Amino acid sequence: MITNNEKSTYKAKGIQQAVLVPDTAVYSLINYIADHPVKTDNDLGSEEKFLPDGILLDRKFSLSKKQGNSQPYLQDGRLQKLVAEKILSPTDATFIKQQAATDTVFVWQKNRLSIKVLVSMDTLVSLMQALDQKQRTWDFWPKLQARYKSKYFNSISLPLFSADYNTAIIETTFMCGGTCGGSETLVVQRRNNKWIIIKRLRNWDV
Repeated sequence: MITNNEKSTYKAKGIQQAVLVPDTAVYSLINYIADHPVKTDNDLGSEEKFLPDGILLDRKFSLSKKQGNSQPYLQDGRLQKLVAEKILSPTDATFIKQQAATDTVFVWQKNRLSIKVLVSMDTLVSLMQALDQKQRTWDFWPKLQARYKSKYFNSISLPLFSADYNTAIIETTFMCGGTCGGSETLVVQRRNNKWIIIKRLRNWDV
């Protein structure tokens, strides 16, 4: 868990994620995930396409409560467990804590993403507000699915990287209705210029 003292320390140093991790590293990882099926380590038959329809839902909530892409869920001692399992080094864990503690607001830039559609939060809010309040729960998802001709909508968090940028933690969320969806925190690693999943941590599902 990232303590309040750690957050205060990193913020006092003026550390920003944009300085710690270049945008090129962020977009390189996200575009790889958007363009390629991603394999799970030690599971030769498993490949997963995170954006099957090329549609990405923008995310507008950061740990600092400002508008921007939220970061992966790191509570319940997750970083410490990854260090204990030797997936991350103590140096990596400190570097990730520094990234997670910054107040940087990060919003996806469509022209830097290799996806077909980026659905903004403003679009979702406008669509929701156009519906009768009593019917929003039932009408919102059919309207959204009809508008983009897709049953499934996915979002990907801002990645948090290891010190060498070869391991990253991301949160992926898929939604397919008011009572349909799920979220995972994934640890991915770059091997031979390919990103693979080496750890899955379930967040929630319905």
